[in-house]
Amino acid sequence: MDFSREIEENEGGPVEEFIIYMLIQQINEHEKEIEIRDFFMEISD
Repeated sequence: MDFSREIEENEGGPVEEFIIYMLIQQINEHEKEIEIRDFFMEISD
C-alpha cells in the first residue's frame, strides 16, 4: 500500500487520527487471519 498517497489525501484531517485508523485496520485484518486459522484447525481435528 502506498502510505504517502493515502496521507496526502487525508491532509484535511489530523495525521494522528489517520495513523490510528490504519493501525486499527491492520489489527482487524490480523484478527480475521487468526479466526480463519482457528476455524481450519477445528475442522482438521
